[in-house]
Amino acid sequence: MFTTQLRKGAATDLTEAEVEIYLDDENLRFLIIRLQALRKKSKDHMHFMTESWGEGSLSETLVGEDVVLINHLKIAKMD
Repeated sequence: MFTTQLRKGAATDLTEAEVEIYLDDENLRFLIIRLQALRKKSKDHMHFMTESWGEGSLSETLVGEDVVLINHLKIAKMD
């Protein structure tokens, strides 16, 4: 599992936004490999999406209550 979600209260007041990321061991290794590639600057950014939005690296399974699924996560390397 690799899922991203937003607390529902934060969806109405973005100044209170809380993003939550949940990973199992397999997807933690996957993310580390992708982040290492980003660190080596083979890419300047990467995208993770649910199957509904794209390639399906993000799960659509929610963890907990009062959360909203985030379908697209972009991680960008800044110089």
